[in-house]
Amino acid sequence: TFDATSLRFVRVNVGAQHNLGYTMEELCLLTPLDLMPEFSRRSFEALIDPLHAGWKGRMVFQTVHRRKNGSTYPIEVHLQLANGSESPCFVAIIQDITERLRAEEALRESEARYRLLSDNTDDFVLLNDTQGNRLYVSPSYFRATGLTLEEMQRTDWRTRLHPDDLPLIERTRAANLAGESTLIEHRVRCKDGSWIWVELRCKPLTGPDGRVSQMLLSSRDITERHRISEELATSRERLKVLSRQLIATQESERRHLARELHDEIGQSLTGIKLNLKALLQSPRTPNSETLIADTIAVVEQTLQQVRGLSLDLRPS
Repeated sequence: TFDATSLRFVRVNVGAQHNLGYTMEELCLLTPLDLMPEFSRRSFEALIDPLHAGWKGRMVFQTVHRRKNGSTYPIEVHLQLANGSESPCFVAIIQDITERLRAEEALRESEARYRLLSDNTDDFVLLNDTQGNRLYVSPSYFRATGLTLEEMQRTDWRTRLHPDDLPLIERTRAANLAGESTLIEHRVRCKDGSWIWVELRCKPLTGPDGRVSQMLLSSRDITERHRISEELATSRERLKVLSRQLIATQESERRHLARELHDEIGQSLTGIKLNLKALLQSPRTPNSETLIADTIAVVEQTLQQVRGLSLDLRPS
């Protein structure tokens, strides 16, 4: 408390005395101007003049306090004028805000680092409320889709999604509102009408009441990955067709080989067998020489047929 006219301190609590390093006797000889180096008499009187005039009942401002040892620390001052039976006095409630400012600075630095990352990453980073309104959209989203922020704000978010994906997205959104993190793939419409595939990861954020208040979405363009996946699927299907054709060709060749063995080599071997039986059963005569020669010719013909089949079966 300090006098409204002289500005000299009248009463200072023990905690403030210890923090400032002054005794009460020393403080009674001082004014707020001795503790607030940022103010001159004129600037301080201009600050408190609305309280003197009754235009304001209370004011809050921030400045610094200087201790007896010369060190300073930031403070927040809640000031009001008390008009009692005695002479008017100003009542000041002063808070040391060193830790608060340090925490606020750390938060600003953290937000700046996060914004730097989100502004320069190729992934899309979006922050939505529970109604789907965009609170933040990283520049990478606009680079990928060709949209502007104004164009995005003019249209409902559902119009930028593929109709076939909407049921999945609605189910996922319901899970997010219930507090569940999700990971899905879906399509996003670009300004030129083309579609890109994205992998969407959504993390619900809760407020002080524990209820979901915002959605943090991180999306990655996986269009190329989908294209490669589709090409692989097409290649697998073509490989299946070729495999079926190969099996059919092999079956056809087996049937052809069976016919060759049955029709040509089978007949030749039967002829050899009959000739040999005839030789065993007949006495040796001039006809025997002819029969032997014929049998040799049949054997040679059969050997040629076997060689031919072997060549047909040999890999090309």
